[in-house]
Amino acid sequence: MRKALVTGGTRGIGLSCVEILAKRGFDVYYTGRSEPVNGFDGFLRADFSTREGISDFCLKISEIKIDVLVNNAGVNNPKPLSEIDFPDIDWAFNINLIAPLNITKSVVPHMIQNKWGRVINIGSILGEISREFRSIYSITKSGLVGMTRAHSAEFAKFGVLVNCVAPGYLDTDLTRKNLGPLGMQEISKQIPVGHLGSPSDIAEIVSHLASESSSFTTGQVFTVDGGFLAV
Repeated sequence: MRKALVTGGTRGIGLSCVEILAKRGFDVYYTGRSEPVNGFDGFLRADFSTREGISDFCLKISEIKIDVLVNNAGVNNPKPLSEIDFPDIDWAFNINLIAPLNITKSVVPHMIQNKWGRVINIGSILGEISREFRSIYSITKSGLVGMTRAHSAEFAKFGVLVNCVAPGYLDTDLTRKNLGPLGMQEISKQIPVGHLGSPSDIAEIVSHLASESSSFTTGQVFTVDGGFLAV
């Protein structure tokens, strides 16, 4: 049985990924900062907001032979540039970019040895476009795209495929917090399909990229946004 690791797996996109990967036969580990999800074993408590927390987690998983990594954990705290200070930068960069980089570094050696592996980074359409007060978020999500392409080139010859899924606007706790009800209604009007997506829309793509049938796809960014960027 192949082992999968989903960071930020207790809610939203991460939880949907945990659910679908478990349903499709993976032995799933997942991270969170508080409590596990009822019905799912494999919980690993983690705090990626500091370099020490990232290092501790990488040490914790060093003995687990991960075959599929879903770098999903992420944060977004919109602020104007004038209010951004080093703690804000460190917090977002550690969680959104430094943790995925170091966790990938920790799990890839097993994948290379096994000549099979999948790394799936969860980016955002705000890594391609942006909006006001999203500078840190957009920078880190753009960085994930660069990481995806660099690692795909580095590891393809070992059978390790690296891709990125870039969600558009989804109906999640984070979106509700950042946009509010009126903002969500306004965004919905701008999406060609007429509504926000769901975490399961992303999990379906992740599941395919994690599967045996995805064997000739690497270095790609899959935008899943209901057509938002097309108009």
